[in-house]
Amino acid sequence: MLKLSIVFFLGLLLLSFNTCDSKIPPQTTSTKAPNFTLKDLSGNEVALTKLIGSKPLVLNFWASWCPTCVKKLPQLMDIYNNAMDKFSLVGINLDRRLADAQIYVQKHNINFTNLHDDGGKISALYGVFGIPTMMIINSQGEIINRNASIDDIKLLK
Repeated sequence: MLKLSIVFFLGLLLLSFNTCDSKIPPQTTSTKAPNFTLKDLSGNEVALTKLIGSKPLVLNFWASWCPTCVKKLPQLMDIYNNAMDKFSLVGINLDRRLADAQIYVQKHNINFTNLHDDGGKISALYGVFGIPTMMIINSQGEIINRNASIDDIKLLK
């Protein structure tokens, strides 16, 4: 019985690390955002250095199989569509198959740039433990909010 309880507890612990709803508290100090290059959903390489500009950049780590991600995407798109001049938005897609991301983005008319993080290397580099996770990077390339909420994004407007 004790062995069964331990296995059950460890299983719950492992599930909490593979969640689709991140509960990490917001970061209060800024750190330099690690540079990366990923391919967009059309196969073009995009470097973080080309995305950082004069306005804040929101990185949205998501996947089409994640119910919370799918629920938040329309809200995020709405905010972005009404404030494109205030911030940039880039999705970092974590689907295993590129085709799944392409189909989802096309079907739901996602109008912001999405990059495919094949194998999750960039999400690991950024310390993403659950999705969706949104990060805000300032114009100096510093991560100023490591676990931004929809309300945090609204403040960028």
